[in-house]
Amino acid sequence: MTLFKLNKDLDFEPRLAESWTVNSDSTLLTLVLRDDIKWSDGEKTTAKDVEFTVRIATHPQVPYPASSRFDRIQSVQALNDTTVQVKLESWYPDLFFDLNIPVLPEHILAAIPAAQIAQSEFNTQPVGNGPYKLKEWKANQHISFERNEYWPLKQPALSGIVFTILQDDMLLLSNLKNGHIHLAPHLNQTVFNQIKRIPSIRAVRSRSKSYSFIGWNCSQDRFEQKIRLALSRAINKKQIIDICLAGYAKPFRGPFLPESRYYNPELSGIPYNPNKAKQILVDEGWQDSNGDGILEKNNRPFELVLTINAASQLQKDIATVIQSQLSQIRSGGFNTTTGNQRIS
Repeated sequence: MTLFKLNKDLDFEPRLAESWTVNSDSTLLTLVLRDDIKWSDGEKTTAKDVEFTVRIATHPQVPYPASSRFDRIQSVQALNDTTVQVKLESWYPDLFFDLNIPVLPEHILAAIPAAQIAQSEFNTQPVGNGPYKLKEWKANQHISFERNEYWPLKQPALSGIVFTILQDDMLLLSNLKNGHIHLAPHLNQTVFNQIKRIPSIRAVRSRSKSYSFIGWNCSQDRFEQKIRLALSRAINKKQIIDICLAGYAKPFRGPFLPESRYYNPELSGIPYNPNKAKQILVDEGWQDSNGDGILEKNNRPFELVLTINAASQLQKDIATVIQSQLSQIRSGGFNTTTGNQRIS
């Protein structure tokens, strides 16, 4: 469980924390936890678990990628089994978001050296405190859950849930047709278009709350601002959407979703213009000076390596299209890497 939950209006409501108060200068948040929540092994969930979770998340030997979310929190302390105090230098708007990570069981993980937690059995045999508990996990086959008998709130409608791992799109389609699986999110456009023609299956389109992007490694001097602009102008997002997503996407113009209060609909984005892209590169000194089809500067070839998730066919397809698009602003020299496989 997390301390809070978000309602439909994106306001925080009680979950594990059933109430909270803030002192007069907003430097101390006091949380009062529910006293009826148990871990799936029968142990009680307490304030010590909350304190331990923050401590282990910020431990230098634990590779938690979001440890910086606690940088503005001075301390988290359990006063008793149901009371937690959070000390701050000053209040800040994202505090509840930062605190709202799943609580971990101290009685299990405290006995494991911090440096070994990432490799511990807990990662494949977890103990939780939500409405379901792990029943079985067969790697690359399925993960199944059953009701947690210690869950004190309203029991979930389903007695169990099975997540089946299907790495082949046609296998996914056949499992949907024969009713072996009941729900398949995030389908690619080929499977989705076939499902739309099957009367017994309901195909639903909805806008995703995610987007794809390229993260330029700005620690490399070649990715200075003008070069990033040139590469962005050389990438045709509409063509990527048409070829790789059958039109089921829209070009994005910033890092915030339209639902966000920070979304700016007036941003124009960076328009596709390969001629301007090439001119920027020439102005910055990148030219094919020896006629070998590769852009150079100071005898240094411009080689770009695009690393993607090798398990994602969509990312492979997008990388291949981007490689082709970049080739239009020069004759050669860019490489695309997919996992251990390089396409040049």
